[in-house]
Amino acid sequence: MHERSSMRRKLWLSIVMAAVGAGLLVAAGFAGPASSSTQRSSAGTFTFSKSIGITYVDPALAYFADEWLIEYATCAKLMNYPDAKQPKGNQVLPEVAAGFPRISRNGRQYTFTIKRGWRYNTGKTITAADFKQAFLRGANKDMNSPSVSYEHEIVGADAYNKGTASTIAGVKASGNKLTIRLTRAAPDFVSRMTMPFFCPLPPSTPFDPNGINNPPGSGPYYIANYTPDRLIDVRTNPNYKGKRPHHATRFVYKLTNASLEACRLQTIQGGIDWCDDGIPPNT
Repeated sequence: MHERSSMRRKLWLSIVMAAVGAGLLVAAGFAGPASSSTQRSSAGTFTFSKSIGITYVDPALAYFADEWLIEYATCAKLMNYPDAKQPKGNQVLPEVAAGFPRISRNGRQYTFTIKRGWRYNTGKTITAADFKQAFLRGANKDMNSPSVSYEHEIVGADAYNKGTASTIAGVKASGNKLTIRLTRAAPDFVSRMTMPFFCPLPPSTPFDPNGINNPPGSGPYYIANYTPDRLIDVRTNPNYKGKRPHHATRFVYKLTNASLEACRLQTIQGGIDWCDDGIPPNT
C-alpha cells in the first residue's frame, strides 16, 4: 500500500502533463486512423494487436497510459480536454457539466450542474448521483484506488477511506446538482475532474477491488466485451450526443504475445490493421 501511494505521488506531475494531451491521444487512437484509412470507411472496424495487456478497464482502477486511452474514449466526465490541436486542446472545458462550476468565494465549494439527457450506452440517464458514485468508489478503502490521492481535500473523504464514515460528507448529489466541499482551496480541482477516476457510474455499481469488466459507456464509445489478456471490444455508444469525434463504429484490441514480426505479417495478410507495439526495426 505504501509503495503504491509513493508511486502515485511521483506520477502526479507526469499525469498532469499527460492529461493536457489526452484528448488528442483519443482523437489519434480512436478517430484519426479510421477516418484516414484508404481501406476502411468511417463505419468500419479497426483492429489492433497489442502485446502488453490491459490490467483494468474499471475507471476507479485504470491508471496507466494504455488503460487511460480506453477510458478517455468510453467515458464522458464533468470537465474534459477537447479533441483539438493546441492551444484549444489545452483548455479544460465542460463536458457532462452544463457549464463551469459555481465556486464559493473562499474556493472551498464547487457546484456542478449536470446536463439533462446525457445517457449511457444502456440508455440509462446520467445524474449527479452517478458522479457521486465515482467519488465513493475512488475513496473506498477496499477498492485501493489511486483516485484517493486526488480526493484528500474533500470534506470527509479521508474519514470514509479509513472506514470511520459511511459516506463522503462533502459530496452531495441532488437531481442534476453535484456539490463538493473542500477542506481547503485547491486551484487544480476543476482540472482533476478531467481524470478517468471521476467517470460517472450508476449508483448500483459494486465496490469490487478486482475491478468491473463491463462499465457502461458515457463517452463516444463503450466496452462491449473485455476478456482479460485476450480481447477488448470497443463499440460506438448509440446514445452519445456529444461533440467528440467517433468515426469508426468498432475497435478491437487483440491482446497477444505475438512478436513484432508476427504482427507485421498479420497486418500484411489483413488480419489486423495496426501493430500497437510498433514494427520490427529492420522493416
